[in-house]
Amino acid sequence: MVLAKVDGRKIAYIADADDRSIRVIDLENQKELSTLPLPGAPAMLALLADGRIVATLRDANELAVIGGAGTHESPLQIDKRVKVAVEPIGLTITPDEATLLVTRGWGHTLTALDSKSLDVRFTQDLPRDPRAVVASDDGKKIFIAHATGPAVSVVDFAKTSANAKANVAGGIYK
Repeated sequence: MVLAKVDGRKIAYIADADDRSIRVIDLENQKELSTLPLPGAPAMLALLADGRIVATLRDANELAVIGGAGTHESPLQIDKRVKVAVEPIGLTITPDEATLLVTRGWGHTLTALDSKSLDVRFTQDLPRDPRAVVASDDGKKIFIAHATGPAVSVVDFAKTSANAKANVAGGIYK
């Protein structure tokens, strides 16, 4: 779910994996404004600086970039579909809004994409089953939770390279 202000109203955009859609809810009036069917089950949403929404479509191995506000005057529509490796799940934007971070469960990786062009900046191998991803307030570290085990992977954003290894805190993976 992501929250935004649209025409002075607080709006929630909710990823509905069961219905393969994004639901748009006016939080003040507690009314559903619209629903956008998607070509896959959305796992997570992120709000880009330009107001578009990105959804991970886990079963379609895609990111969907969605424009519009979800109102009668500005309906949601899919602006772009971006193929990614298997099972994109976690999604966040860095504090400077320049980089979109995507975790892939089956692929056990973190991929950083330019938030405007959606070109891949780097891909980092991770321990199995990465899920939630957040960036530190200063954008220098990336923290990834995993579905299995108590560990958190920590990626130094400034030192990423093809040969970099993620540090794992709080647990041991086998």
